Amino acid sequence: MAGVAHRLTQAPSAPSVSANADSNKPFCFVADDEIPIIDYSMLISADHNERSKAILDLGKACTDYGFFTVVNHGMPESFIKEVLERCSEFFDLTEREKIECEPKCMTDKIRWSKGSKPGDQREFLKLISHPEFHCPAKPAAFSDILQEYCNRSRDVALEILRGISKSLGLEDCYVENAMRLKSGFDVSAVNSYPPCSLSDNPIGLPSHSDPSLLILLIQSVDGGLQLQRDGKWVRANIAPNSIVAHIGDHLEILTNGKYKSAVHRVIGNNSVRRIGLPIAFGPSLDALVSSAPELVDQSHPSTYPQQTYAEYWEATQCNMTEGRAKLNTGSALNTEGLFGWGKARFSTGSSLNMKGIFGWGKAEFNSGSALNMKGIFGWGKAKFNSGSALNMKGIFGWGKAEFNTGSALNMKGIFEWAYHRSKAIQGLGKACGDYGCFTVVNHGLPESFIRGVLEECSGFFDLAETEKTEYEPKGPADKISEILQEYCKRTRAIALEIFRGISKSLGLEECYIENATKLESGFDICGVLTNGKYKSAMHRVIGNNKVKRIGVPIAFGPSLHTFVKPAPEFVDESHPPA
Repeated sequence: MAGVAHRLTQAPSAPSVSANADSNKPFCFVADDEIPIIDYSMLISADHNERSKAILDLGKACTDYGFFTVVNHGMPESFIKEVLERCSEFFDLTEREKIECEPKCMTDKIRWSKGSKPGDQREFLKLISHPEFHCPAKPAAFSDILQEYCNRSRDVALEILRGISKSLGLEDCYVENAMRLKSGFDVSAVNSYPPCSLSDNPIGLPSHSDPSLLILLIQSVDGGLQLQRDGKWVRANIAPNSIVAHIGDHLEILTNGKYKSAVHRVIGNNSVRRIGLPIAFGPSLDALVSSAPELVDQSHPSTYPQQTYAEYWEATQCNMTEGRAKLNTGSALNTEGLFGWGKARFSTGSSLNMKGIFGWGKAEFNSGSALNMKGIFGWGKAKFNSGSALNMKGIFGWGKAEFNTGSALNMKGIFEWAYHRSKAIQGLGKACGDYGCFTVVNHGLPESFIRGVLEECSGFFDLAETEKTEYEPKGPADKISEILQEYCKRTRAIALEIFRGISKSLGLEECYIENATKLESGFDICGVLTNGKYKSAMHRVIGNNKVKRIGVPIAFGPSLHTFVKPAPEFVDESHPPA
């Protein structure tokens, strides 16, 4: 079906970038239209007639557009201007300073990145702004004013949601109470779009809708924002000192489709940098998001999935990636799906897509050797057939994961509910059984960090012979450099998650390998433990490089004091210890 129900079950995203390339053509028909204007002062007026009029206008705007502008919101124009100026100053920091905000682990609340997909020209900073506020320390004045803006705009959002409740014929605190908004999960995104003309590639941000209940946006330059209405793109011409508001996916679910989530995009046509600051106001993470019973009847059955908001966001809060993940021919493990949304497709090639691990959507694995961890912890149906691929996207993600020819494991399903998770685990087992080897991509380690690790390693071999002999073995406790130590720590976390998936694929408790081999104190042998069910991979290296080749393998092993033997569960008369 069309709308959010389709996007959430097929290919939603955060934001859910449209897969329809035509919808992002900059010169497709664009019309000018007057976006509805909501007078906030009337919405909170003590005058019953004024408030009733504002609520009627609000309901019509939500029904007809899903988009409106808010005026007389109580925030001075000078304050809004200063907020946007401080946001702009963040992007003036040095690359080294901004890299400090690159995601380093799965629970980071602050994330800086640059658009990596075709058509995404943004540089952006995403942060969790409620129930706890998180923000970089630099620039000096940035955090305080952004926190003040988030607090004040949250007050505006709550009043709008009360008006929306009334416009639906519900109690004015219905949305607030049902979605537990006192502990609502809000995400702020500071977007920077470079100067751009229509003669350039003008898509600043492809078409998408946003998760959450309500999104409020302020911007430094008018123009560029377009919404989709009646099959055409409409320019959103914004009045000075107004706030753009639009409906999110989860309000569409709550209203049972009465109010639709707004599909929109950003077209670059500005002579100066454009700063946009959207805040997505979401339910509490433990709130169950479903259609309000008052809006469901025989004529209007609910067709939307029913999950907690945490279950939606577990997939995305780490990497907060956008769009669809597609892996075709090649040897890679794409962990982009691990924390992303959308449909992940895996065809010929050897790859592990970790995007699926915490992601959403449908993951397909065809021929090739790939491990897509998306299926391991995700949602949806995971199918694993022949092939050696582990898609970690499925591990923590959502959606349907299919594994066909090729050794592919979609880890998205691993941490999901029983059926979906078991299917993803089957794929992991097949990857281990058929190949014992896979590659991992989108693992959460920034490319700049990996490059730094390899450069540091390469620099060691450039030392004089007398200097290198100082590092001849003296004992197992010889130190390694700080950056290599950090790399070992972070890859160990990835390895532990894979071990947990392997344990489940063997029909064991997920922490079986971890506990049996005392990995907590492991000295960084799966073939022995599985009694030969999973074979250790024979491999070699052929020299065919024009420049120095640096490789950094890490062998994650049991504790030195662990007695390694086949698990009793795999030993019987037909399968004696090998």
